[in-house]
This record gives sequence, C-alpha cells and structure tokens, in this order.
Amino acid sequence: MAPAPASHSPPRHAWDWFARQRLLWRGVHRDLAAEDPPVGPRYRRVDTRADVVACLRRDYPDDEVVRAVVQRRIDSEIFLGHAHRGLEGLGIRNAPRGLRWWWAAITGSDVPGPTESLDASSRAVRQLALDVADDP
Repeated sequence: MAPAPASHSPPRHAWDWFARQRLLWRGVHRDLAAEDPPVGPRYRRVDTRADVVACLRRDYPDDEVVRAVVQRRIDSEIFLGHAHRGLEGLGIRNAPRGLRWWWAAITGSDVPGPTESLDASSRAVRQLALDVADDP
C-alpha cells in the first residue's frame, strides 16, 4: 500500500463517506491515539466524530503516520486487505464516489467511475414513469 502524496488531501466527498463509517473512524481514532508523540497526544484529546474527522482532515495531507493508519484501516476493514483486486474484483459495483476515491488513494490507481451509467433518456425516465403503457 503506497501512501498518497503528501500534498494530496482527500476531497470532501471522501471525508463524508469516511465519517459515515462509524467502526472505521473509531478504529482509526483508536490506532492514532495509541501512537507515540506527536500524533498520539493529538488524538487522545478528541473523541467525537466531528473532532476526530476535523483532526484527520487537517493532518492527513502532511502526516505520513496519519495517512498510513487511515489507509491501512480502510484497506483492512473495507477491502478486507484485497484492494489490489479492484472494485469489480471485490464485488463492489457502483461504489459511492467517496469509497472510490479511497480505493484509488490506497492502490495508486485512477478514480474509477460508476460501472453503470443512468441514461436519462431511457432507463431512468422509464423507471420513474407512472404510466408504462407506452413503454416499448
């Protein structure tokens, strides 16, 4: 697992996805609080989701320890240590874009788009139609 470049900060949608994963952010918090100074004391002072994620957002771009812990936890808990297999290989179809961003950061790959697009002129329109009598 190669850490993201030091100047590369996750976008907001990646942090939003991360913050919704309670077991994940708590595990990251626990791991970082157990670290030696200067990282450990910073994370022992915070405990709420908002505070933990705010610290992560601030530290992730510049702190290699924080990046490594975050990426290691995501790889082990979300991708079960198999991020290298790719999202399709893991059976993850149409992953939220925040999850796709983290996968790309962990693997060093480009962020993949959704595997299935919604064509507004066909399927999406028919799906929402109340009168399907004219449906070909």
